[in-house]
Amino acid sequence: MRRSILGFAAVVLVAACVSPGRGVVPSGVKPAPTPSPTPLPSPSRPRVSADLSVSGSGPMECSYNPHGCIAFLLIEPGSWALDTGWTAGYEDPQFPEEAAGIGLENVSGSVLGAPTWLVPGDYRLGVVNGTISDLPSPGFSQLPIMRSQLFCSTDLTVEPSTREVTVRVTFRTLSCEISESKS
Repeated sequence: MRRSILGFAAVVLVAACVSPGRGVVPSGVKPAPTPSPTPLPSPSRPRVSADLSVSGSGPMECSYNPHGCIAFLLIEPGSWALDTGWTAGYEDPQFPEEAAGIGLENVSGSVLGAPTWLVPGDYRLGVVNGTISDLPSPGFSQLPIMRSQLFCSTDLTVEPSTREVTVRVTFRTLSCEISESKS
């Protein structure tokens, strides 16, 4: 019993540190979905933080036809690396996209569910192509994400004097390029 309570407390603590649409405080751990039906309080925005805006555009090929795909944004601590069994989840920020043909998506617009601010620190930004099954699975309300492939990544340092970070991702079929500006 004690182990499950400690595990639950760790999940709640991590989920409170990194929440879509709020902000990112480097924690070194990706949040797991919380089993609690009660909404977690939003971390208050620190006085020293920078506004964050992320958008993308261009064609993205789904690597494994006939399956679909979703482009996910990752914002992780600077030392983060994609583990081999890691898969993006629907709770991760997503780029808006429209079908542009068989196995091709057109990405255009601001990332949905992305944090709106960052505290000073080192980050790794990445874009992941998540392959989605084309067959519904029993017990799932969404199509399962079968595999995740890192398309591109870059390191970002937010200084205490940084007020705004603008990130632009240009998709190029099977890759992408990330550019950022800070003020």
